[in-house]
Amino acid sequence: MDTDKQPSMREQKKLPTASQGQTLFVRNLLFDSNEESLKKMFTRWGPVVYARITRNKHTGVSRGTGFVCMKNKADADKCLEEFHTFKKNSIRDMDEGEDGADLLMTKREKKKLGMVFDSILTPDAGSGVGLKFTLDGRVLEITRAVERNEASKLTEEKANLRKKEDKRNIYLMHEGVVFPGTPAAETMPPAELQKRQMAFATRKRLMSRDPSLFISKTRLSIRNLPTSIDDTDLKKLGYSAIEKFKEQVKKNLRSDLTKEEKEEGWQYKARIKQGKIVRSKDRIDSSTSKLRSKGYGFLEYTTHAHALAALRYLNNNPDLFNGRRLIVEFSIENKDVVNRRQERLSGKNRSHNGEDEEKKPFNSQRQQKGETTHAGDGKQENGKPRRGGGANRGARGARGGSSRGGSSSRGRGGSSRGRGASSRGRGGSSRGRGGNSRGRGRSE
Repeated sequence: MDTDKQPSMREQKKLPTASQGQTLFVRNLLFDSNEESLKKMFTRWGPVVYARITRNKHTGVSRGTGFVCMKNKADADKCLEEFHTFKKNSIRDMDEGEDGADLLMTKREKKKLGMVFDSILTPDAGSGVGLKFTLDGRVLEITRAVERNEASKLTEEKANLRKKEDKRNIYLMHEGVVFPGTPAAETMPPAELQKRQMAFATRKRLMSRDPSLFISKTRLSIRNLPTSIDDTDLKKLGYSAIEKFKEQVKKNLRSDLTKEEKEEGWQYKARIKQGKIVRSKDRIDSSTSKLRSKGYGFLEYTTHAHALAALRYLNNNPDLFNGRRLIVEFSIENKDVVNRRQERLSGKNRSHNGEDEEKKPFNSQRQQKGETTHAGDGKQENGKPRRGGGANRGARGARGGSSRGGSSSRGRGGSSRGRGASSRGRGGSSRGRGGNSRGRGRSE
């Protein structure tokens, strides 16, 4: 017996691929629906190779979607054709039943009145066509399945569309969160994992309760920082995170930002607007003689792309502070508070500009009142003499001494004293006045 020859294994038949057009993608499944009932439903159009319901890989809960593979492509085509006809007729019936008032109502108003349903279609229970596509009381949505790569592209496009429509940036809430069962959770102590899960639940609850809250795209909240870190160190950490992120991408140690993510400022140089450590108001750190750090702070970038790269590098990184893992998330902001802050800043700018504009008409009003404003003037608004006022007084005193005195030489002397007063400032003012008094004494 030849031992080199092993018994041949029965070759398993390869399942049809999505490109062959035999596989259908099913939506709107009830979470309690099973694969047997799904397969049985589609046998009315022909033999079924398999029926699978997609489930969450961590929890095992149904996602409400599934795949049905028909043995013949013609059976899959027939099923799709009947579904499209049924869908068109249902939409036409709904449009004909609406009057003018219904067309003017918003979707939210219709939902309050019970005119909008959760399921995609709600056919008449007695309709034979509608019952064909109903499973466990839910009308299914059926489309042709696509390849995995194409499905990823379609999912990404829909996600980008939701991001543009999301004015509160709620999609950023999952950035930095470590979920159980992921590779990052395997290297984390259970207490740390539970701490992060509780923080995520708290943030989610806050966002659902207050519609004025939104998630900032450029400001990061960083927790579990060493108390020795100050504002300057936090900024240095922020700049270093961008450089290390780029280095790891070049070495293929981490995935790069997507094309859509890079469009939000990745082409510019990284710049940090603010690095702030939150400190206690009454506790002093003995080592630094400053208010003690609370172990968390905020780091704000000028672009979303750099903030996202810094978050992905800093969050849960055990190589930063001797195994201490930072908890980095996009900061939750209050729209009302941000608006008030911007109004205060704009008000300060307007007040500064107003002060500069008020200076010009104020000087013109002083001139209209006869108040001198030149350098040689000796009066201001409060009547106090200026520094250069003695020059004119000294000159007037000298001229008085020259006209009233008996000697022209004395008058010239007084004039010289007046000129000397012009170079000596206040000291010359007294001499000028002295010369004036002497002149009057001689004339008497």
